[in-house]
Amino acid sequence: MAGRSWPRDPSRITDSDRGVVAVLTAILIPLLLVLCAIAIDTGWWYLEINKVQKAADAAALSGVTSMPNDFAKASTKALNISALNGYPNVGTTSVVPFTTSRESELGVTVTSTITNIFGSIFGNGSTVISRSAVADFQDAALLGSPCNYFGNQPLSNPGAALPANAVTPGSPPGYVTCQGSPGLWALIEGPNEPKVHGDRYATRTCSSGVDGCSGSTNLEYRKDNYYWTVRVGQEVVDANRAVTVQLYDPAYVGTNDDCSALSSSGFTSGLTFPFAPSDYATRYDNSANAFCTGDNQASSSVMATSFVLRNQTDTQNPQLADPITNCTKQFRGYSSAPTPAMLSTGSSYDQGLAKIFHQWVDLCSFTPTKAGDYYLQVRSNVTLGGSASVPEASTKTPAIYTYPGTWSVTSPSVVSQVEPTVTNTDGINAFAIRAFVGTAAENTGTPDPLNAKVAVSGWERLPIWINADNAGGSYFNLIQVLPNAAGKSFTFSGFDFGDCQSCSGSSLVQVLMPTGSTGSLSTCSGSGPVSGSIPTVSGDPVCSFRISSGTHQGKLQEISVTIPNNYTCASGSGGLVMLGDCWFRMKVDYSAQPNDVTTWDAAINGDNVRLVQ
Repeated sequence: MAGRSWPRDPSRITDSDRGVVAVLTAILIPLLLVLCAIAIDTGWWYLEINKVQKAADAAALSGVTSMPNDFAKASTKALNISALNGYPNVGTTSVVPFTTSRESELGVTVTSTITNIFGSIFGNGSTVISRSAVADFQDAALLGSPCNYFGNQPLSNPGAALPANAVTPGSPPGYVTCQGSPGLWALIEGPNEPKVHGDRYATRTCSSGVDGCSGSTNLEYRKDNYYWTVRVGQEVVDANRAVTVQLYDPAYVGTNDDCSALSSSGFTSGLTFPFAPSDYATRYDNSANAFCTGDNQASSSVMATSFVLRNQTDTQNPQLADPITNCTKQFRGYSSAPTPAMLSTGSSYDQGLAKIFHQWVDLCSFTPTKAGDYYLQVRSNVTLGGSASVPEASTKTPAIYTYPGTWSVTSPSVVSQVEPTVTNTDGINAFAIRAFVGTAAENTGTPDPLNAKVAVSGWERLPIWINADNAGGSYFNLIQVLPNAAGKSFTFSGFDFGDCQSCSGSSLVQVLMPTGSTGSLSTCSGSGPVSGSIPTVSGDPVCSFRISSGTHQGKLQEISVTIPNNYTCASGSGGLVMLGDCWFRMKVDYSAQPNDVTTWDAAINGDNVRLVQ
């Protein structure tokens, strides 16, 4: 039938048909080979891309934990991890400190050149694959100071034979909110001191109604007590300079909180005071002046105070940090205030006591080999041991003891982390800390500029003592908040606020943004005696709350602060972010003379290590 096609009989394929098939096959086989080559090589590329990206992610996450203060260490760690993942050639991996304005970030790029299996047939013998990752790190919270000292800074006595002279640290370039007299001291209490007196972690005994207690036991007691960090910048390490750590009035000497136990007239009697020849009238005055730390509350079982400086550690866990042998001292306690005769030449002269009472004392000098945090551990629960630091008069008990003496790292001692056995000593011991480059004598004129690369801060737990009412309030830097925390929140807690027996009504605590930062506080809330949104009193400043002995005695107050989404701050230079002005501050304004021991904690909420790109 015309126009109708029927299926062709396969048996009737002609030679011409076979020729067509042969031609088509000849044309398609190379194309199919090309497609196979592309598919195989492309699969190889995607497999390598996945491996390279994982290597970059792992390297960034590993290295960033040393940021922002030690880029050299961060880079080494990142390169090592890249090598362990199959990319050992330094030329294939690049590391940069940060890719934005956030010094807490670390960028890693891993590059791999692979040989194509089939592509080389067609002139494409290799393919370069490069992938990057950026990680961000939120370090353990530093509390209290971006400066090379913590606490009030009384002048060194220019006429003292020991310790060496040193000026009060000033404000070298880079410091923004350092104050020579912030109106507070560092502090530690003895283990037998009641927790209600304000020390949250070094005390062991409790009374009814005190937070964190079970019967007479403090559930929050920490056997390792407290750590302060001496943060050293890479510039100090590169210069191979020693760092000196000094303590002001490091021993417990019972003077009452306002030094009223000292003599009211004996220090003006014309006696010779070797450690205060020119300013004894004010240094030993019986008032709450700039020299008065206000040690008090001890019974006959007075506490010894131990200081040990521990090395920098990559674990960032001070409990695992080795002690620096020559940076360990203990100071025995004195239950009562010294008489004028004990501090002046004569038969009653106690050289050891005179050397440390209301004086700056060298803990040690050490030459840091790595940048980062060196941990100053302070404890009140270790038995006196070691050797007398300096020869004392044979009739006097030594005031200072040094390592090693009878101490060991495996038995309860100041250098070990074994549970101490001292539980029955008490007292409230206040002191100050400072660290500077070089010796004290080298800082008698203009402080060494490298002092701007050293900082002293509390580590996670911050005990402070305020025994004088600063005009306009006492200020201290609470927590370092870098720009990477924008949009997050931080929570701080204060234990036992408001001890001010002479205050009429309540006192004010206020959270302050870093000077020069962007954004403003708007959302703050409390949990504890003050709960819900704050402020609770009409007319009070944003993010402030009221404290008093009646509401906060022995109580824990928590405050949550929302960090503005547009928050930025001047976070320093040279990668050392303890400088600059990224510290949220606290203002504590008492209405009269305070006698307040408080313990502060703070932490930024959220993941501390994360990939951001």
